[in-house]
Amino acid sequence: MRSSDFDTYLSAGSLQCGGEASVNDDDGGGGTNASLSFNGDGQVWFVRANSLEPAATGTYSLELTTVRDGGTGP
Repeated sequence: MRSSDFDTYLSAGSLQCGGEASVNDDDGGGGTNASLSFNGDGQVWFVRANSLEPAATGTYSLELTTVRDGGTGP
């Protein structure tokens, strides 16, 4: 997740949308950009894109990549 308007924050987990995240990141994408990498467990995963600071808003981009069997999937 990238933004020049605010400090980005990502979290993800295989629990229901309101559940606790399994992984999260604030600045792993360099600067104030967030980046996550995780292995799925066969469950539906929820990815939450947010700002680190409450009420911070602005434009952002979010990129998702799936890797399966050594190749890149849709």
